[in-house]
Amino acid sequence: QELTTYASGLRNAVFFRWHPTSGLMYATEMGRDFLGDDLPPDEFNLITEGRDYGFPFCYGENVVDPEFNRAERCRDAEPPLFSFQAHEAPLGLDFLPSGDVLVALHGSWNRSEPIGYEVIRLTASSGYRERLPMLSGFLQADETALGRPADILTAKDGSIFISDDKADAIYRLHQ
Repeated sequence: QELTTYASGLRNAVFFRWHPTSGLMYATEMGRDFLGDDLPPDEFNLITEGRDYGFPFCYGENVVDPEFNRAERCRDAEPPLFSFQAHEAPLGLDFLPSGDVLVALHGSWNRSEPIGYEVIRLTASSGYRERLPMLSGFLQADETALGRPADILTAKDGSIFISDDKADAIYRLHQ
């Protein structure tokens, strides 16, 4: 069987999900390291066949990466639907029946002030551009991480399962 490229220019888009009604593919993506605390942003993307998402030449809203300086490669790159702060490390995601998406923010490992370490909700009604808190408390005031959310799964009964690879646990949220 012949392999073909579906989309290019993605960096570390480990987790993806198909939207339950539209069938479209969405993915979280972690930006590269060593551009400082605030660059580049991590991303939530709608993955479309044939599109180029810019890596390694650009990141975020088609900002040219200074290491590569290839602006011509960034002009037509697909910008993210949502940009997270750099190093929040979005990993697992899952859709709720409302169409909103939950994202596990694994948390930073190389930032002077840790961020992430929570689960957030991106609202479908905003085109996935509005971020709401969902579950926090994994990062303590003294910057000690009690846990690191890694993946999310919504069960048919409405329960939400969240894996935590630091605490070696799976949490079940339900009504």
